[in-house]
Amino acid sequence: MTLFFSQRLQFSLKAGGRPILAEDKDQDRVLEAYREVEKALDWKGPQTRNEVSFLQNFYLQKNKPKKPYLSFQFVKDAETRPRLRRIRDEFQAWLSQDRAKKASIALDEFQTRFKDGINKLYSGWAS
Repeated sequence: MTLFFSQRLQFSLKAGGRPILAEDKDQDRVLEAYREVEKALDWKGPQTRNEVSFLQNFYLQKNKPKKPYLSFQFVKDAETRPRLRRIRDEFQAWLSQDRAKKASIALDEFQTRFKDGINKLYSGWAS
């Protein structure tokens, strides 16, 4: 979850914002799929976005081009940093098999729609 939201933020910052796809309807489909991911990972109601922002910032500070921040490091950090530990524990308590499946499906759909939109954009350039 941390990696997904952080990579999305990092991509947006480096690319200068949301990617522009071939057609508005493609962008709308990708945005709709992204919102489904957000809903599927909403473990804390209105506070979820605040926690996601904290996790994004934490990840971006730790992740370096020649020294990527890996999941085992996050696990280790969550043991020594109270806020990370609290977020981890709350998320684990919230996460069920059904919720994990729903999040996985939403992430797959987002990836598929985004990939389809990018492929459509690039195939238009090749014509």
